[in-house]
Amino acid sequence: MNALKLSSIFLYLGLANAAALLPRVSGSPVSSVASGPSPSASSVGSNSFTITLNGDWGQNNPTTYGYFQAPPNVSSPDGQPTTYSNLWFKQKVALNGTGNVQFTASYYAFTGTSPSSPAPGVTISSSMVLSVTLGVAGSPGTNGSSINMTVSDGIPSIQAVTATAGPMCFSIHTQAGTFDPSDNFLIGIAQQDPTTSITHIVPVSVFLADPGATYTICPLINIYMSTGTFTQDTMVSIGEQSDTGDCNYNAVGATSNCEITHADDGTWPVVWN
Repeated sequence: MNALKLSSIFLYLGLANAAALLPRVSGSPVSSVASGPSPSASSVGSNSFTITLNGDWGQNNPTTYGYFQAPPNVSSPDGQPTTYSNLWFKQKVALNGTGNVQFTASYYAFTGTSPSSPAPGVTISSSMVLSVTLGVAGSPGTNGSSINMTVSDGIPSIQAVTATAGPMCFSIHTQAGTFDPSDNFLIGIAQQDPTTSITHIVPVSVFLADPGATYTICPLINIYMSTGTFTQDTMVSIGEQSDTGDCNYNAVGATSNCEITHADDGTWPVVWN
């Protein structure tokens, strides 16, 4: 597996192709394709997904949309931890224009730190990411990646070990005896920014690591978009956002194309195709 060490996660805020600012033209979508490894299987039957966002909301022109991942399902000795999202990418869409983005269900394990206890508005920094594969059910099936998180000289790192995670999941085990929850070490999921062809791995869901615990992490393919001012590497609680739409691929099965409209009345109708 290929690990990427980053001195910080203060990374380029990717905007989708500027053509998203043009009026909507049938047959001329704007798209960017994420790079990176693919999981062995997807619960929705595909590994390539497209979001088409129609900008019919006239409060701003253009409107900047922030895209976020829904928190994953996580099991641990203490149950589901409180998980925070981070801005995945931004996209500007003109009034009556269209913005398209294509992405893959490819994941990285993440570890990093925060300057204080995780909460909305707290920053994320100093990370390492490691590509992972989700488990596949069946006979024969394959196990999902298993990752060990260790701390040395106050710096967290992650290493791959023998894979044991279940279907559609990977796992992170945290080292006991070398750190305390008050040290504010983070673990979670990262993904490639799909709006740029350069390597830009972004932590999309993070939570506080407890020492000596095993976390089974099962990503959801549920993408939220919201208007507002967002800064990458800053924790966000999706449930606290007042103006959001979402493309929940897990809820619709094998469909991979989501067309969502931010309507002039503020609603977010979705069409699957």
